[in-house]
Amino acid sequence: MFKKLKEQIEYIGLSIKREIIIFSGINLVLIIGLVLLIYFQMTNLIIFMYAIFIPLTDYIYLSRYGSLVNKVNENHNTEFISLLSYFEIFISNHNNVYKSLEMLIPYSSDWMNERLKKLLEEIDNDKSVNPYIKFSKNFSYLVIENVMVSIYQMGEEGESEKLRQFDYVFSSLSSTLITNKVASHEKGIDSLNAFPLIGAGLITLTLTLSIISILGELTNVI
Repeated sequence: MFKKLKEQIEYIGLSIKREIIIFSGINLVLIIGLVLLIYFQMTNLIIFMYAIFIPLTDYIYLSRYGSLVNKVNENHNTEFISLLSYFEIFISNHNNVYKSLEMLIPYSSDWMNERLKKLLEEIDNDKSVNPYIKFSKNFSYLVIENVMVSIYQMGEEGESEKLRQFDYVFSSLSSTLITNKVASHEKGIDSLNAFPLIGAGLITLTLTLSIISILGELTNVI
């Protein structure tokens, strides 16, 4: 699990050392709070509820990495699609595939810049479709592999002959992006709808524990 968290933190560009310090600091503060509750002899109900709050806080903090990874992946997908518009312009101006890919570099982010340069280096050493497919693995959309294969075919069979096919694949990719954005938005709304249910559950649990505590105190009095 720690290895997976480490990979996620590195992927989204955060400092592992800083994240460990923040996580440790949060838990230290929470544990000190628990010790103080015990020291000042607060009710068992309060101590129990606070003890439940500690792992819940840890879960919420750690689970946010997965959401950040998805966000970064979505940004990469979106950037790639936007760059394809430039690529199509360069191809239409009678530049070959290699040159058009090279011309994308000034318009790309540092992350994309690095991967485009690596793609071009691999194309220099391998004239097969493998570098294009390998490049597509940097993205979460499977349809991007079809786009890269189409780009490879443009270089092999001629840009003008394959430009219409590329337009079709590009349109499919754009539709996939829109569909995923809508699905992601709906998922976020569904998550928000779950909060009232969670709140109601916590209130019910608190009331139940309160009643049990009161009954226990009445039993001791009797």
